[in-house]
Amino acid sequence: MTYNFEVKEAVWLGTALMSYAKYLNSEKAGSAITQTIFWFEQNEIREFSQTLTNNTIQPARTSQWFNGDHENNSYNYLRANGSLRRLTGIGEFKGIKERPDELEDNLVLDLSCLGEPIKITIFDLLKWVQEIYSPCVLNGLIEITSNLEKSGKVVNRVTRVTAKLKSDIDKLIKKIDTFYREIKNNEHARYKSWEHCYAYFQKNRKTEECIEIMALHLGFYLASWGMYRGSTFLLQIQKDYKIHIPIIKLLMESKYDPLCAVSADKLLQTEFQDLILELKERMTVAYGQKITDTLITKILLGTLGCTPAYDRYFNYGIRNYNVATAILNRDSLIGIASFYLDNYDKLERKRSQINSAGIIYPQMKIVDMCFWQVGFDDDSEKRNGENDEYPGDMKKV
Repeated sequence: MTYNFEVKEAVWLGTALMSYAKYLNSEKAGSAITQTIFWFEQNEIREFSQTLTNNTIQPARTSQWFNGDHENNSYNYLRANGSLRRLTGIGEFKGIKERPDELEDNLVLDLSCLGEPIKITIFDLLKWVQEIYSPCVLNGLIEITSNLEKSGKVVNRVTRVTAKLKSDIDKLIKKIDTFYREIKNNEHARYKSWEHCYAYFQKNRKTEECIEIMALHLGFYLASWGMYRGSTFLLQIQKDYKIHIPIIKLLMESKYDPLCAVSADKLLQTEFQDLILELKERMTVAYGQKITDTLITKILLGTLGCTPAYDRYFNYGIRNYNVATAILNRDSLIGIASFYLDNYDKLERKRSQINSAGIIYPQMKIVDMCFWQVGFDDDSEKRNGENDEYPGDMKKV
């Protein structure tokens, strides 16, 4: 099977697959699995990663641009030890640009690496990196339990958020102002598509005759928010807006009424978390294949307004402030809800100012605006000071 990933995806995936192959080799041989087995020469990484893309991978990709230890790096995919490189562990740079965010989870990688035949979905590879590889390189151990099968599947365990830093709420309020100013001052701003989609869905959610229009609104909103480009699921399946109709019907069910513009205090309650996580699973089934948290949360934000959208910039923001994990799970919902309640008065004051314009913004949309702008601003500032090697790469998704 041949692959043609973007260069930045190929280098990260190549290094992850080489690490996974080393892990499988050591497991089969009964050898100790330690940090030292995951170091590779730069050329090894580049040569293998080159098999995953039709574009040329220049040596500077592994020596500088994707090397988190280089002062002029663009991504934190790799750590350096002289000429050696290893894959960055999850959380090693507080989750900031540690891996590509738009990988298609359900894609199966079927290839040979370091003499090891490998067949694994990107979803399972990401899980392995998070739950097996990262504890090893960061803590010096591999956690082996009865749940770890010889096939290399990951341990099913929950990663909890621990250290939370006190947020600079006044600075974050200004981020909300910056985001909203772009919408307010531009009559046809593309991010107004959230307003159009959310308002129409809230008004017509119980009207069967409006299902197709709701699906059309959802499709355009997702397109304007980056979900119909590159290697995203919705572009790859080559379907029209009616692919969203089963999702619309699902979201119209009465059992999900409590999630409409759900408040932060309710989001702390298990019953509301259960509904969101149930929707996550049911939406995957409705689309017929595994979909990313980015797509799931953008849909939930644009229809029910019950979660922020876990895209690249938002994920950067919440990880940078240690608010929550960048995965749609119970811990993350608790972290986000707790942040809102900890800063309730100031956030509600800002929300009331925005709502005075006519569109009622739910609390989770306020959180989304806040931390998306954190990620966007930091990315813009960094891009302005580095080599313009990636034109068009730094987009809102």
